[in-house]
Amino acid sequence: MLTSRLYAEGFRGRNYAAVNAYKWQDLRASSDPDDTPLVMPFAEYSFVGQPNSFGGRSSIDASLLALTRERGPDSRRASLVYGWKAPYTTGNGQLLTVESRVQTDGYYASDLSGTSDGSDETTARLFPQVGVKWQYPWARRAGTYTQVVEPIVGIVGGPNGGNPDEIPNEDSRSFEFDTTNLFRMNRYEGVDRVTSGSRVDYALRTGVYGDSGGSTELLIGQSYRFYGSSAFDAGTGLDEDLSDIVGAITVRPREQFDLSYRFRLDKEDLSVRRNEVGFGYHHPRFAALLDYIAIDDSAGSDLAGSREQIEATLNVAIAPRWSTLVNVVHDLSDGDNRLLRGRAGITYADECLTFGVDLERSDIQDQDIEADTRVMFRIVFKYLGGVESQ
Repeated sequence: MLTSRLYAEGFRGRNYAAVNAYKWQDLRASSDPDDTPLVMPFAEYSFVGQPNSFGGRSSIDASLLALTRERGPDSRRASLVYGWKAPYTTGNGQLLTVESRVQTDGYYASDLSGTSDGSDETTARLFPQVGVKWQYPWARRAGTYTQVVEPIVGIVGGPNGGNPDEIPNEDSRSFEFDTTNLFRMNRYEGVDRVTSGSRVDYALRTGVYGDSGGSTELLIGQSYRFYGSSAFDAGTGLDEDLSDIVGAITVRPREQFDLSYRFRLDKEDLSVRRNEVGFGYHHPRFAALLDYIAIDDSAGSDLAGSREQIEATLNVAIAPRWSTLVNVVHDLSDGDNRLLRGRAGITYADECLTFGVDLERSDIQDQDIEADTRVMFRIVFKYLGGVESQ
């Protein structure tokens, strides 16, 4: 998938604004260019306020979107999300966070059925949510390290529904349930879909933190929906009232070294639905990264079958402004050990200019798309834009 983006953005204090235009080119032989959308414009604005006298802080996230296709659904969207959050700490160390969120959307969509019948839909949505999260960290000092045990419980209240068929789903298609969104009010990354119903989220975080900078941390949790129907597809781990179990383990013997493991277990038999292992070593002169991921075939994806993949990256600074990069991706699905992509390159970067040359070998094949080797040149003027050729 090739992406072309034209954009302008600005930062000022706690304000951020951007205007984007996107065009994609799908290289898969099974795709039809008429189905690929053109987004122009996609405007965003974000603001975070200062804390008031009670410690509460307001936020605003607004966007305007126009998406068109040669064939298939078109949509126009105006969205405004207003949020408010206030943290409180009791005298004995309990942490209480009160949060509210109101999402307001207006949609004008056409040809939602994909039949080119010319039907148009105008829809508005108002979706409020409130939440309270309680944390109580317990710490114990022993020798040169500190051990922490922290139970976490959150309750989120919201109405049932909120995702009518008249609202097209363009920015919330990809979803993965893990520890990063366990306590989020709206677990989707976009705004086209909202997390309906009311639920209780609970987790246990524990860790050991050394005085020299090393640490080991574990977070494991689950969610239970006690009101409303699920907004998530089967296989995501959130399609039933009781969710799958998600967890993450991070080990940092030293500040430069980290090892992480993320997993999702079936709530009934504890079978592994997804597991991911990451290794990283960061040095002023070089960085080495290794990632392994395995996804069960029922993990709520458009791709069929189980997937297993390993990726290795090495970045070395060979001079003050010069660096090299080597990246290899191997497919291990179904017992294979096949190179999907290999890339080696050299890059020059200073305050204004980035220039790079990459040699890439791709073994991805799809009908009439064959494996190939290419040379790519990149020139980026950091304050003007950039070009890339291959």
